[in-house]
Amino acid sequence: MDTELLSMFVDVARQKSFAGVARASNRDPSAVSRSIAQLEKELGTRLFERSTRSMSLTESGEHFLQRVEPLLEEMRRAVEDVTQANAEPSGVLRIAAPIGFAHARIMPLMSAFRSKYPKIALDCVFTEEPLDLRAQRIDVALRFEAEGNVQFESTHLVHTPHLVVASPRYAAEHPTLKAPTDLAKHSCMLFPGSNPRSEWVFKDSNGQIFSVPIKGDITLSTCQARMQAACESLGPALVPLWLVQEVLAEGRLVNLFPSFEVTATDFDVGVWAITPKREFVPAKVRVFLAYLHEQLSPKNA
Repeated sequence: MDTELLSMFVDVARQKSFAGVARASNRDPSAVSRSIAQLEKELGTRLFERSTRSMSLTESGEHFLQRVEPLLEEMRRAVEDVTQANAEPSGVLRIAAPIGFAHARIMPLMSAFRSKYPKIALDCVFTEEPLDLRAQRIDVALRFEAEGNVQFESTHLVHTPHLVVASPRYAAEHPTLKAPTDLAKHSCMLFPGSNPRSEWVFKDSNGQIFSVPIKGDITLSTCQARMQAACESLGPALVPLWLVQEVLAEGRLVNLFPSFEVTATDFDVGVWAITPKREFVPAKVRVFLAYLHEQLSPKNA
């Protein structure tokens, strides 16, 4: 039986959508539908229950998925083991990452990575939306928290501290803004979520932790927008260091409280690489993770 057809069945079973699989594989949805119909004909049983609004596996489809998916994974591992053992890393590497982090820290690394590994093709999915990593065939997903699912490995790549910034003009016009507690008197840039709206948490050089109530009348859903608002002197903003390093160096923003650590949620913030758990990790994944470790380390920040 055609392994490509079986692979398509697994994709449809995971995504529960002909259209989603078609987009991911650059096929027409009708072609995906015909392929599944062909597989059902060969097997002599229905694999999916279809309606105008939903799709689900039949009992036969569930049983077939449980048997076929591990076999396909084992075949991929066998092929990769044989072809890449003594070969240059190659193949399509599918990466997912949050939009802002991807633009600020990942895209600047791509040219050098491609020069080092020209046989690796990159397929990047930059989105804030949660993804089904197996259904979307993601090799490496970069996230701001570890993955709790035991089917995946979480590798910590880099700590991502935050800081409170404002424009030099704003700082000059508000000379009393000397300590974190002074923020309670200012209109700060807010972002969605109950705790981030109400307080920011600081830690001084002695490890003393305290909260500062935060208020404001501008709520912005992305850290890029909060950074831009701070540059426009609209008020103080809490942003990740990875986003504002260049802007700070250019003098367009200032770190208001360099002697303090600050967070809206947790001081142990960072970026993790999430990968499917498997015995054999493809060379393309191994070299990409090693490259990220090297390039995102503090010495290269």
